[in-house]
Amino acid sequence: MVIDGKQVNGMGMFYGDVSLPAAFDAMTEETAEHSLMRQGGFVYTNNGVLVAVRAIAASTSSLNNVPELTLQFDAGTLVDDNTPCEGGFKLVNEGWAPAEATDFCYQETASGCCQHGCFMYKFSDGIRCYPILT
Repeated sequence: MVIDGKQVNGMGMFYGDVSLPAAFDAMTEETAEHSLMRQGGFVYTNNGVLVAVRAIAASTSSLNNVPELTLQFDAGTLVDDNTPCEGGFKLVNEGWAPAEATDFCYQETASGCCQHGCFMYKFSDGIRCYPILT
């Protein structure tokens, strides 16, 4: 994979801290760094050296035309409530998770519900797995 013109051979998920305020006050615009710390994101490496960082945020129509900045997901499927997810479940960050999801987990390695990574979300009716397609 190539991101920002650099070869990537590793990646990881950085869980944000939902307890951080969305902005310092009503007059302050949130910076990209603050958004990353609050929302979380992905870090991309090449042989252990950081080459790119992507914050998690709701998509916009302008981003949908830039494949290297977006993730595409398959439809969510209900999985067993005991399905393990590496990293554990965290509180949902506002703005980008499916409606009514309470917790989420990013599964980087292949598992029963995904072959190329996925997000798992807890809902009142159970856990749904959304495999990453691209």
